[in-house]
Amino acid sequence: MKHNKIEKNNQKFLPLYARDLPPLPIILLVHAYTKNFENVIGDEWETLIQTIKNGYSTWYFGDQDLKKLGQRSLDLCYKDNDFLLKLNKKFLILTQKFLLKTKKFGKEDYTIISDQQLSQMLDKYCKKYEIISAYGEIVPFCLEVALTEKLKSYLNKNFSGISKENRDSIFSTLSAFSDISFVAREELDLYKLAFKSKRQHKILLEKHYQKYLWVPFDYVGPTWTIDYFKSRLNEIIKIPKREIINKIDGLENKGEELQKDQQIIIKKYDIPKDIILKFKFLQQCGWQFDQKKEYLSQSHYRLSFLLKEIAKRLKIDFSLMYYALPKEIIESLNNKKNINNLLLESRKKDSFIISQNGKSLFLNKDEQKKWLPYIETKKKSAKTKKKVKKEAKGLVAFPGKIEAKVSLILTPRHIGDMKRGNVLVTPMTSVDFVPAMRLASAIVTDMGGITSHAAIVSRELKIPCVVGTKEATKIFKHNDKVEVDGDKGIVKLIT
Repeated sequence: MKHNKIEKNNQKFLPLYARDLPPLPIILLVHAYTKNFENVIGDEWETLIQTIKNGYSTWYFGDQDLKKLGQRSLDLCYKDNDFLLKLNKKFLILTQKFLLKTKKFGKEDYTIISDQQLSQMLDKYCKKYEIISAYGEIVPFCLEVALTEKLKSYLNKNFSGISKENRDSIFSTLSAFSDISFVAREELDLYKLAFKSKRQHKILLEKHYQKYLWVPFDYVGPTWTIDYFKSRLNEIIKIPKREIINKIDGLENKGEELQKDQQIIIKKYDIPKDIILKFKFLQQCGWQFDQKKEYLSQSHYRLSFLLKEIAKRLKIDFSLMYYALPKEIIESLNNKKNINNLLLESRKKDSFIISQNGKSLFLNKDEQKKWLPYIETKKKSAKTKKKVKKEAKGLVAFPGKIEAKVSLILTPRHIGDMKRGNVLVTPMTSVDFVPAMRLASAIVTDMGGITSHAAIVSRELKIPCVVGTKEATKIFKHNDKVEVDGDKGIVKLIT
């Protein structure tokens, strides 16, 4: 491990992603960051840290890595304005081949496949995934961090004469990509089913189910059921036809309307070409994030079939399977040595992972002490009286103002607690939050930026959204009444 190098550079590790997720398969993405990324931009991401507490993971990114690689990515985009598009083309070519191979995971006759063959299948999946991820996510992630800071600074400096909410609105609108997201595409297709005859519903709904069941799977599932789609279709059918038509038109014309709004802003404020180019890069980042999520979520769903068979053979509780590292699983299959369920359970309760050079290692308590000083955490002072906060500030993802009660949803497992019309307050959203997001009057997150999942979906739902507040889930409680000011990026407790 490169502890001395980190200490010398005085690098701080910032919590930028947190979810109720185990290490696998996201650890493969981490390996792409620390190994394969260098092949894409000619520079390396040195270290990533993951901590797990009772199944809830936080990923920490080095601040100097973020700054260095964000600028490196931006320089490459300046040098070749089509750099992002070329990366995306490479990603799509690799992904299509990858998905064709993983499709068989759910159809294999595993009774005729040996343990060694299973290990080879998993090994190939992991290696290919790490290569693909280097093209699909990391440059957009680095660019988003770099560009958000630069563009917000530009707007604050050059448009100080207009209100902050207007500057935030300019930023939000010019950052949005015009293509429909895959989540909205599923919704559009389901709305269109409402106009088919009832005799066709059963067959068409089955096709819709097979096409989109994987949407909420994200990294570890579950999938949507046929009953879930039936329930949604039945609700849509009850809506007046004119409203259904308006919804379909809104989804289909979203891109055209957005592009018009963007052109109005560019002309009204005389935005210079170099700033327009930066916003174009940011739009491409959001678009590529959405594509990455769409294709790799399908691969995660298919991987689950392979992991279920492996768990059965190694006598591992499937709910704990994702707490084993790929290398451990492959070695166990080849050596016919079982992985201890108690070990995996202990990892779920409390663990600390360091990833460098495409390899990951669980650290014991003594080893963790070397790294803890470099992780950014809020320090509580025993001397000062704790001040109760009543508001949170973040980045405007979609404007608008709403007053409503809070539904505090910390993990996708609790989306059943979401009440229609409430404000969804959560650490961050992902595709498995979509049913709750469709019920929300506004969305507020602790983490995420302008190209985050919450930002993308809120723009399609056209509801106020404030992202990256850092502490909304700590300030607001379930059923608190709040005012979400999506124009200013402020969420206030109403007493």
